[in-house]
Amino acid sequence: MQRKNRLIALAVILPAVAAGYGLAISIADDQPRRGKEGGGVEHLMERTHEGRKSPLGQTKGQLGAAAPDWNVIDKQIEAFQAMSRALSESRKAAIKDAADGYADAVKDLTAAAKKRDAAAARAALKALTNSCTDCHYKGGPGGRLDDD
Repeated sequence: MQRKNRLIALAVILPAVAAGYGLAISIADDQPRRGKEGGGVEHLMERTHEGRKSPLGQTKGQLGAAAPDWNVIDKQIEAFQAMSRALSESRKAAIKDAADGYADAVKDLTAAAKKRDAAAARAALKALTNSCTDCHYKGGPGGRLDDD
């Protein structure tokens, strides 16, 4: 009798464990991949662009000042370059194809910062933010951005 109860318990428990394991794998596949940049494109996008302390927020703040602190801008450009690489190397063709405007703006911002040309840097930053709109609001793969 005990043996029969054990077999019944195993017959119930093993499929439940297998189903739970399968669910865990499915959920893990939906999560951003963690790599050198600290996450998938979505995670990196959020970290690079959201909030006053983000690289985008800090760069906007510096370029809005009469005399930008170029050392701060130089440091933030590294994050934009990482984001540009992540977009250009994305496994999703739609993201990779939409990355050109962002990548061009990052190159222009990098060149302007090297020359310490505030006007050119402001223009490049405007092009960068326009590339966000092109992707997220004009039918690109990015989907709608949150309004906050």
